[in-house]
Formats: sequence, structure tokens, C-alpha cells
Amino acid sequence: MFEYAQEQDHLQSIYDELLTLRELYQQQPQLGNALTNAALSPEQKEKIFVTMQGPFSHEMQSFMNIVFGNNRMNDLLLMIDDFEKRYDDAIGRVQATVTTAVPLTDEQAQHLETAFAKRIGAKTTVLTQKVDPSIMGGVIMRANDQVIDGSVRTKLMHIKERLTQQN
Repeated sequence: MFEYAQEQDHLQSIYDELLTLRELYQQQPQLGNALTNAALSPEQKEKIFVTMQGPFSHEMQSFMNIVFGNNRMNDLLLMIDDFEKRYDDAIGRVQATVTTAVPLTDEQAQHLETAFAKRIGAKTTVLTQKVDPSIMGGVIMRANDQVIDGSVRTKLMHIKERLTQQN
């Protein structure tokens, strides 16, 4: 689907529709169960599926038909996640998680997004914020396979290790 969307210059619109589909699944988790439920007849599943397709473009409906026709509806969220990763790579965006001891202000979050994007060579960064008082202060940034741990907790652990090694 990603290659098709890229070739047709519909990357943004297909991405937006996939996010809408993901949101639909998250808001109504029973939807995925209904489409894969062995107790429902194929006709009943088809009815649910056709209703679900309504608001989507022709391209998305075709994609959904292929997924449904191949009994892969259980994998749909994984497919959307894969598309999103490839989309992020294509536009130079990185999804990152920042953990702090206290909530960040909007200004602090914006500063971290910009600084982290520069550090890892991305055009933009989208931050998901987590609060964990146990880190005591500082920040822990995670993106892809990278972790930058500037937490007070980790610094104190390193100091403790050095002190115990000296004795």
C-alpha cells in the first residue's frame, strides 16, 4: 500500500485515512473481533465490513477489500503501524518518547522536539510525553533504537557505581 500511495502521490491522504481506520478500531475494539469471529457467517461479516468502508476513498476501499478477502483483518493494525513507520521515514519524521519527572510545558516540549530532531538528523520529531517521578529530574529520550538518558536517577546510579568501585 505504501508503494502504491507513493507512486500515485497520495501518501498524505492514504496516511490520514489509515489513521482514521486505526482510530475506528481503537474506539470500537469489537469491530475487529466481529470481522474475524468464526461464529458469524461470511454474509454477516460482509455486511459489517461494507458498512465500515463507507467513508473511505476508492483506494482505501480496495486495500481493505484485499485485506478482508485474504482473512487478514487481524493484521490490519500491524499493517497501519508499518505504513506509519515508512511514512515517517519518507518525510524525515521521528516518533520519540520523552520521560520526565514532572510534566513539560509546551515551550519545553517544543524545545526538546527541535533539539532532538537536530541531534538525530531528522526533519521533525513528534514527542509522546510520559511522567515518571522516579527519575527525579532530567529527561530520558527514546526513538527507534536510541536512548538518551539524562535522568538524575541514572546519574546518581553512575556516581554510586564509581564510589563502590573505588572502595
